[in-house]
Amino acid sequence: MQHLKKHPPKNGVKVLEIGCGWGLLGIFCAKQFGARVTGIDADAAVGPYLHLHAEINEATMQFQKKTFAQLSAKDLAEFDLILGADICFWDELAMDVYRLIKRAKKLGRATCIVADPCRPPFNAMAERMLEENESAQLLRRRLSRPVRASGDLLIVP
Repeated sequence: MQHLKKHPPKNGVKVLEIGCGWGLLGIFCAKQFGARVTGIDADAAVGPYLHLHAEINEATMQFQKKTFAQLSAKDLAEFDLILGADICFWDELAMDVYRLIKRAKKLGRATCIVADPCRPPFNAMAERMLEENESAQLLRRRLSRPVRASGDLLIVP
């Protein structure tokens, strides 16, 4: 979220939160930037939680039960910004995210930002993306207090 605060999207930007879970990243974008947000997740059971969190935060966010692979080119073309957080915890999920970013970039429209706490599947996917896309960048963040923590942002403009 820090990156988005430093580089805020335009008001009304169309955001897709992939692997949205309870939709907290999308709700932040709706509240902070007036974004029109759609969240997708393979688990339909998260939809009611997403809507509850949006209601509590006085935000609007749409939800669709979809996997990354089910997003068509037409779906992806609707969005200006594609965001995901903490979604590359298995090798196959990281590869699904990689393929999704590649499909989105072929359309030449959306910026993709994926955050992860530096898991090996994410690291491998990010390295591959960096090798193939010279405009991609990886921002590393490390904390020593109050607890030791690390996280990376893969940004593919």
